[in-house]
Amino acid sequence: MTSLATITSRVAEAAAPLDGRHDAGRHDAGRHDAGRHDAGRHDAGRQDAGRQDAAPLDGPHPVAPLLERIRAGREFGPNVYSTLDVLWVLYDRVLRVTPATVDQPDRDRFLLSKGHAVAGYYAVLAAKGFIPPDWLDDQGGPESRLGDHPDRTLVPGVEIGSGSLGHGLGLAVGTALGLRAQGLLDPQVYVLLGDAELDEGSNHEAIAYAGAAGLANLTAIVIDNSSATHGWSGGVASRFTVNGWTAATVDGRDHEALHIALTGHHGHRPHVVVAVVENGTVVENGTVVENGTVVENGTVVENGAVVENGAVVENGAVVENGEQP
Repeated sequence: MTSLATITSRVAEAAAPLDGRHDAGRHDAGRHDAGRHDAGRHDAGRQDAGRQDAAPLDGPHPVAPLLERIRAGREFGPNVYSTLDVLWVLYDRVLRVTPATVDQPDRDRFLLSKGHAVAGYYAVLAAKGFIPPDWLDDQGGPESRLGDHPDRTLVPGVEIGSGSLGHGLGLAVGTALGLRAQGLLDPQVYVLLGDAELDEGSNHEAIAYAGAAGLANLTAIVIDNSSATHGWSGGVASRFTVNGWTAATVDGRDHEALHIALTGHHGHRPHVVVAVVENGTVVENGTVVENGTVVENGTVVENGAVVENGAVVENGAVVENGEQP
């Protein structure tokens, strides 16, 4: 199983240059390839190995160091780390979009509804060459294009500006419907949302409509970290399948399982992938943090001191109130 820890050692192949990426126009010379005649585009089933030909990296840019550039001493919560594996699999192995094709009509669309988890999104976009890595150093700054929610008018590759939770799925339904109405049957629409967003009533309307309309070009990915207020009998997937969706529930850290679930959909119905992630487990600078407690090599560490069975231990001796008993 490939997980977040292995992302730190992954180095991608060679990529499109970033020249001119700092200009706001987003209409650089590389955009002229309107036909998108890439080698994998002719595969009618969209399931062969060509689907893994994603936007390459510009040199050795592992995702975790890029995320550290954004973090800059700040603390990220599980909302960021719980999405990173899904985002990486999407951009590394699934989505048919590159920095050169972000404006082409037949590109795949990815919509981040869970906008407050944007730090991981920016790191992946930088790793795949959509934005310059230098932009990450000032994320959230007064002159930065990278706000605490993504802005489609400022960030290349971003499809929607997010804000209040619960809007992304409805926008994805409208996008999928619009593509179908234009006769663009090849592009797929993917939307990432959190399980707590499903508390919002607008999502239930979107789920019901997509199922009734048979939007087979729509895939929703729900990060299930048990943060929903109410939950559903039978799990998150049951909320979709009752309205005619197909569904797969997988380990949200398992890259191979995610890839199979995201690409194995067939038929004439919308599809949902429920990515189950244990809440509170993150990786910071290679250190595992579980529910706010630092764990190093299986040992609990609090404020730099080793804690065993609730007692502070220094050099193998138990220390209470700073003194050895």
